[in-house]
Order: sequence, then C-alpha cells, then structure tokens
Amino acid sequence: MILKISLAGLLDHSQAGGLKTQVVKINGPDLLAIDTSGALYTKCNATAVCRITPDNTVTEVANGFDDARGVAIDPLHHSLYVVDRAKGANGASILRIIPLGQAAATN
Repeated sequence: MILKISLAGLLDHSQAGGLKTQVVKINGPDLLAIDTSGALYTKCNATAVCRITPDNTVTEVANGFDDARGVAIDPLHHSLYVVDRAKGANGASILRIIPLGQAAATN
C-alpha cells in the first residue's frame, strides 16, 4: 500500500478527524521515484514497473523484469532508469532505460 499525505496532515494528525490519507494499492511496490508532475514510479506486481499519477491512476509502463529495483527519472532525456536485479547467482543485473513521454517526464 502507498499512502499519500501532506506534511501538514502528518503534523495535525492528532486533531479531530484523525489522519486523512489517500491510499493506492500496488502489489509489491519498492523504491519510489517521483517526477515533476507528482507521478510516482515503482515496481508493481511480480515483473513490472508502474506509474501512479496524482489522481491515483495506475499504469504499467514496462514489464518482464526479474526483480525491478532502484528506479530513477531523467527529465532531461525523458527516461526512467530501472535496475533489473538478477535472481540467480550466475545472472547479471542490468540497467533498463524506459522512454517516457515528454509530458510524463517533465510536467
């Protein structure tokens, strides 16, 4: 589960009404990156990477990973970098570069 809350919401959580959060359910999120539009990128499901927009829309942007780890955004090149960690001792981890639309990387 990914929770979204403002700093003010965290500071005021003891007030009447309690902590107000938005929740997005993702299977297996790991290591988040955020772009300038507020979209999050993270591992999702067993072999994919997803984009979560500020309105909580979840979209798979790439699939076929052994173990997606370490996501980073390059807004200049409109790319998402994801380390695909090998699952076996004999395998090699690789860096996958996923082109993003210009709006997704820089908004």
